[in-house]
Amino acid sequence: MNLKIKTFLRILIILTMTVNLLACSSQAKPVSTVIIASASKGGVWNPLAKEMARILPQYVPGVTFSDQETLGSLDNLKLLVSGKAQIVFAHDYHIARINQGLLTSISASKVPVKILMGLYDQPLQIVIRKDAGINTLADLKGKRVSTGIPGGCAEEMAGFVLKSMNIDIDKDVQRQKLDVLPSAAAIKDNQIDAFFWTGAMPTGTITKLFAENGSALELLSVDSASAELIMKDNPGVYHLSSVPAGGYPGLEKPIETLGITAVLASLDTFPAELVSQVLPALFDHRQELSGVWGGATKLSPFQSMNMLSDEALSFLHPAATGYYLANLRTTASQKEIGELWISKCMEAGHDGPACADSLLKFLKP
Repeated sequence: MNLKIKTFLRILIILTMTVNLLACSSQAKPVSTVIIASASKGGVWNPLAKEMARILPQYVPGVTFSDQETLGSLDNLKLLVSGKAQIVFAHDYHIARINQGLLTSISASKVPVKILMGLYDQPLQIVIRKDAGINTLADLKGKRVSTGIPGGCAEEMAGFVLKSMNIDIDKDVQRQKLDVLPSAAAIKDNQIDAFFWTGAMPTGTITKLFAENGSALELLSVDSASAELIMKDNPGVYHLSSVPAGGYPGLEKPIETLGITAVLASLDTFPAELVSQVLPALFDHRQELSGVWGGATKLSPFQSMNMLSDEALSFLHPAATGYYLANLRTTASQKEIGELWISKCMEAGHDGPACADSLLKFLKP
């Protein structure tokens, strides 16, 4: 069985636990204005949101789109929950935690935030000076380290990593709280020894930094023992990742690291009709997005779903679920779909006729 069929069946197992899956739709008031919350300048989310806001009005009639610069995922979710943004860039584990009521910095209770699409693997990138004597994560202790802008994802990642290494982020490093652009300038001028960044590959700021100063810089690898410890300490947050050889100028071999997954998200009340217009507009016009993010050329409904964990798939917006299944149903035979659907439907406690009826509704073009 090929990869697409395996992926389809995995998604189907997760998404067909109820017979009325595709009948689900958000009950929402019409939306005429959509604000896309992104991040600060220097990464990919900021220009990508601007490009989305430019493209979408051409294919979603009657709706005005605009972008808003923010501090990143957590800031975006605050705007989403308060109704000040309708689509946000975020990370998959933040979506899981806010649905579980565990993201208390945003809300003391559970919030039904839903994923619209998976965007890309976002590797942790720790840029270091070659002359700083840093060979392992433990060597960051006592060094001049920028942990990212307060409230940003880089700061959160730095906190997770350093805590697992028994390094106090406030006491055991000479901490600076710089965003990626000033961090790049500071390490270039030998004002810091290292900085944390997490973003799409490649990040333009890091590309420029290595192109101009690569002989003095490198990326710090996360060894397997450290990676295992960090993932154990932070369940559901990280997966193994890497920065590929050639990913940045002068990078001759892959750098093993940890990763998180970047997603687009909304509240569950975001209208199903808009979801069904926004998703095809973005996938069908990904070539236009590639001007600000090269990885957009490889983005597809299959890739978008395949990068999401089983947990993340369970938080898909109902209308997004319908869109992806409609796009993926042709990759598996109707016999395979039918056997799996009926099996899982009946395991969930539904009777045979109800399961058969739901299957027919799904298979109907």
